[in-house]
Amino acid sequence: MGIPPRPIAENTDDVLENIDEKLGYNPNLIKQISETYSGNLDPGAEAVLAEQTIYPLWRQFLQAYAERGGQTADHPDPKVRQTFKDFGDRNSNFQTWWRDEGRELFIETGEIPIITVESIDEDWQGEEDYPKHITLRIPLTVPRANILKQFNDILDQCHMGNLLYRHQHSTAEYSLHPRSKYIRPNFERMLRVWLIAQSERIGKPEDEQAPWWKVGHLAKLAEGVDPHNDTPARSKEESRRHLAKVASDLYDQADAIMHNAIRGEFPKEG
Repeated sequence: MGIPPRPIAENTDDVLENIDEKLGYNPNLIKQISETYSGNLDPGAEAVLAEQTIYPLWRQFLQAYAERGGQTADHPDPKVRQTFKDFGDRNSNFQTWWRDEGRELFIETGEIPIITVESIDEDWQGEEDYPKHITLRIPLTVPRANILKQFNDILDQCHMGNLLYRHQHSTAEYSLHPRSKYIRPNFERMLRVWLIAQSERIGKPEDEQAPWWKVGHLAKLAEGVDPHNDTPARSKEESRRHLAKVASDLYDQADAIMHNAIRGEFPKEG
């Protein structure tokens, strides 16, 4: 299996550009219609969605007030007069009203409530490196779920995900050699092969050394492989060649790791 592709861009400017493109929030969003956050909707589709919200009820309250004889255009309170003026025609179909004039009342007119990047680490560049920190300004005036979605969208563009070598910047006296992940069973197998090889081969005369296939068999590297008998899957010789190759390769890896482990670096092969 090959190395997965790098998940983020290779320089700060491109990371920031990708974040802006990913968020891509609509400057004309309407808070009660979540579908407008990512872009302008077809006017008819937006009107249908608006009718399913609480916005029509506000209009109905105004209509009910006017029908019961309440003062509107001549009300002594200027706020009341302005409200009825802004809401306009109260007798038309809601969707028609929404498309013609209503939607303008509910579009956000100030700063769009999205997460913005205040600063990002600029002391890095290239395919082997990545930003070490980012500072965000998080709005608290939108639902938490929306904040988390934005946050994850940003991390997708600046965090290395499974390719992060988290021990690369460790300040511990002894830190693990940086890797994307550490699969414990793999190192256990290597150590098991190394110990058996040390006991059965290393330091012994050549004619007394156990063959590598035996080391692999003793280390239980392939439970379904039989080095003593032919099977429908493979011959005895094929089984031995397979076990010998796996055992020999694992021993070389284990020996390299051992070389570095006793010198304070683990699990390092090179």
